[in-house]
Amino acid sequence: MKPLKVLMVNTSDSQGGAAIACRRLIEAFEEYQNGVEVSLLVLHKTQENKPKAFKTGRYLNFLLEKIHFLFYEKSKKERFAFSTAKFGTDISKHPLVLEADIIHLHWINQGFLSLKNIENLLSQGKKVFWTFHDMWPMTGGCHHSYECLNYIHSCGNCEAFLRKPAANDLSNVILTKKLNWLDRDKINVISPSFWMEQRIKKSSLFKESPYTRIPNTVNGKVFKPQNIKKETGVIRILFAAVSIENYFKGFQLFMRVVSELKHPNKEIIIMIAGKVSEENLSSLPHKYELLGVINSEIEMSAAYNKADVFVSASKSESFSYTCLEAALCGTPVIAYETGEIPVFIKHKSNGFLVKDYSDNAFLDAFNWFFNNNSSTDNNKINLDEYTYESVSKQTLKAYKNAV
Repeated sequence: MKPLKVLMVNTSDSQGGAAIACRRLIEAFEEYQNGVEVSLLVLHKTQENKPKAFKTGRYLNFLLEKIHFLFYEKSKKERFAFSTAKFGTDISKHPLVLEADIIHLHWINQGFLSLKNIENLLSQGKKVFWTFHDMWPMTGGCHHSYECLNYIHSCGNCEAFLRKPAANDLSNVILTKKLNWLDRDKINVISPSFWMEQRIKKSSLFKESPYTRIPNTVNGKVFKPQNIKKETGVIRILFAAVSIENYFKGFQLFMRVVSELKHPNKEIIIMIAGKVSEENLSSLPHKYELLGVINSEIEMSAAYNKADVFVSASKSESFSYTCLEAALCGTPVIAYETGEIPVFIKHKSNGFLVKDYSDNAFLDAFNWFFNNNSSTDNNKINLDEYTYESVSKQTLKAYKNAV
């Protein structure tokens, strides 16, 4: 029988949550679904040991896009939180695209695919799936809209990200182009979370498009409880992100909160996984351990298991791999209630869901943990739907239904 040929498309083969989700889905297909051949097309390739990952496009497009946005950005902190998709690479005639039965888009920003490139791709008559790893596909350029609801009707007056918000500003121009250029009937949307699904159903762009909720997958053979002996008299608090200093990951809030923490009889040690400058830790009153950027899942699992609690201070997450991984490792989680997090973190069972995004609310969460950490229970949480076998089976079913 002829194999089903699937082409995954993502900006990077390794950096960021979407790259991880894409790679894991490929691994899941390879392990559990015979009769499916999966390749990956990327702009940035760093893992040379991946024979089915292929590089195309120019890094120059990334630079051109960021230079272009300099004239519009409200401040430096918004620079990577908004994508114009003005520059990119036309992959519609790429050999991998031409031979594929299914094109599965993931995160394609920062100079990989422009809006025009996506339009050309849709014109090839292929079955196209698109996993929304953030809100960018449905907005006028921002990757998360936070409290703004303009994407429901028509973007414009973008005070959060643009220097000169107006009715016909850059966000309005981009959303209008998406409405005019993208044939949404040809896009099969995949939502990785209930949170994202709610936004898709409200959006002016995709509210009438076919969509399926399929969560991101994680390797339960790696992320699991380990017999790591915890130090007595010590509480280790773990914070992790690819780019710690990304304003939207909440590291500043995390630092303020942990600086206020005191425990009556235990020493507090802060563990940080990710890229961070030690200058930002100079005022921290606790000992800290810098783990650096961890690319090994085995090492990341060990870090979760070593920690007594994992903290996510991000205000907006479409999914949150780190919280799921920590939960699978049996480590209690303190996190803001967003994205898929409330599905796998049950309040005061295997963690604490912060409902008010404030320093005091996170302090209350820590106080609960200090008084109840011995009673947290991961055994009550069913995480089977996130396994390689389950997610690959759900995704293959969606492919076959479309074909």
